[in-house]
Formats: sequence, structure tokens, C-alpha cells
Amino acid sequence: MRANFLLTTVLLTVISFSISANIVTPANARKAAVNAMYEKVNMYNNGIDYSQVRIMDTYTMEVDGQAVYYAFNMETGFIIISGEDAYTPVIGYAYEGSWNIEGAPEHYRSFIQGYVDQVLFYP
Repeated sequence: MRANFLLTTVLLTVISFSISANIVTPANARKAAVNAMYEKVNMYNNGIDYSQVRIMDTYTMEVDGQAVYYAFNMETGFIIISGEDAYTPVIGYAYEGSWNIEGAPEHYRSFIQGYVDQVLFYP
């Protein structure tokens, strides 16, 4: 009986720590961007060496001083990484073009704004 109580307490403690969301630092977002782009390019496109995945420019979407997402322009293409680890790390990516929310089509800006609204609603 006592062992069951102890096991239940430990499991609930572990679960409560894993549920809390943490902010993704810019350094961790950069690392995730490079790793994810390397994986995606080698899985779905022409294979490249890890050293060939380079970030050229970074855009951070912040609300009230907190990063909601990071967009990284790569040598070819871009990738968008979540600013909170409770969400899927890769929000979107492309093998061509560059990240420019102002120049994006309305449906894509709406998708990104929906993501921002979701993060702000469930902090």
C-alpha cells in the first residue's frame, strides 16, 4: 500500500514538471533550426553536409518581451521555430525563398497570427 502511494506521488511529480512550458532561448532555437533543416533537406531534398546548413538572418516575433517564434533565413530557404517548448518545435519551413511576414500572402499571415494567438491564450 505504501509503495503504491510512493509510486503515485513520484509519477504525479514527474508529470507536473513535464507539463510546464519553458521558453526556448535564441541559442536553442538556432540549434533546433539547423538540426531540423539538416534533417528535412536530407530526408526530402538533395542531401547536404551538416556544415552546409547556415543561418543568414534571424527574425524574432516577441509579445510583451517574450519570444513567440523565431524565423531563420538560411542560405536557401527558411525555418520557423517555436518560442515555447510546449508546442511543436518546427512551425514551418521552405527550401526556397526567405522569411518576410510583411510580404507573405494573407492566408499565411493569418496562419502565423493564429499560432501567435494560441501561444498567448495558453501561456
